[in-house]
Amino acid sequence: MRTVDAKPAVLARWRRPSPRTSSRAASSRDPSDARPAILGFGSAGVDYIAKLDGAFPTPDAKTRASELEIVGGGNCANALVAASRLGARTALVSKVGTDGVGTQILTELGEREGVDVSHVVRRGNRSPFTYIMVTSSSNGDGESTRTCVHTPGETLEVEELGDVAALLEAVHPDVVFFDGRLTESAIALARVAETRGIRVLVECERLRDGLDELVRLADVVVTSKNYPLDRFTETKTLGDAMTEMFACLPKAKVMVTTLGARGAVALVRDGVETPEVGEGTALDDVVSRLENAALRGDDETPGPSVETESLVIRDASGERRFKAKVVFTPAKRLTDNQVVDTTGAGDAFIGTLAMSACSEDFNVASAMRLGAYVAATKCGGIGARSALPHRKD
Repeated sequence: MRTVDAKPAVLARWRRPSPRTSSRAASSRDPSDARPAILGFGSAGVDYIAKLDGAFPTPDAKTRASELEIVGGGNCANALVAASRLGARTALVSKVGTDGVGTQILTELGEREGVDVSHVVRRGNRSPFTYIMVTSSSNGDGESTRTCVHTPGETLEVEELGDVAALLEAVHPDVVFFDGRLTESAIALARVAETRGIRVLVECERLRDGLDELVRLADVVVTSKNYPLDRFTETKTLGDAMTEMFACLPKAKVMVTTLGARGAVALVRDGVETPEVGEGTALDDVVSRLENAALRGDDETPGPSVETESLVIRDASGERRFKAKVVFTPAKRLTDNQVVDTTGAGDAFIGTLAMSACSEDFNVASAMRLGAYVAATKCGGIGARSALPHRKD
């Protein structure tokens, strides 16, 4: 078991295959631009956020909001803003309407945040938006709640993507990030990205049509704490569900599961050989030991990541086994007064991972610690973006 700091010489690295040289040579990317490049595919919208004075109302009851903010939202767009502020070059593929909401979405992303929105399809008269009601802890338990009511926009059809190969040539991303939505079109893009040696990162937030097929194309997978258990309903613990899921994704080298205020845990695959029957350790036991060993850090930074050497991980039945390193990163400690709004904290974490995954040497442990810092900092402001840190921070 090792504690990991920000030094370069750490475990849990993974080197991807280099992209095809023909793809790089034909790219329109400015060769002098050395920034990590991310192409994001998924949702972009507007959030109407009401900060409630008290608890969330019961049916037919009324309550009062002390604040109302109208801000940019959408998982993919939020993650790209987080990465852009950290120094990445970012581009978005999505679909918005020709309405005023669509104009607001593109203006904020393109003009204020520096995200390339030239590949966003603008068609129809309805853009995505979400009503979000936020409550703060009033009893000192540190618990705040967030309730979302989402109105989706129109679906981005495969035909509207145009020439996917030309899109990748134009952007020349190091990573293509999918937030798990618009899966039919996402699969078409992911398949071409795979053939070009571009790293594919897929978010699994909740069950969606077509997501099983999309995630099988991923090199890096990020899940919510609920997704593995929702997807693998026959399992009884989160560790077994994660084990089952990772075993079903042989292409994935890394799978990170966020744990909310606890932090996050990652599996980093080590080799492709299947261990012998009967070998292995249950993931729940490993995570428990790592979490107990983790230092929570101070008021400024999250505690360092803690990781194992390569282990054989098995599920409860012993039928699913693989070799992997396990990494646990504690969340940054936050007081009630520091938590203004948790909206988009997961997006901030994923955007940070996506930027880190652009590196040929993807240092998973350090990326998760930076992601924990960015996500915690985001919680200090209303909405998904207002408090996101910049690189200089």
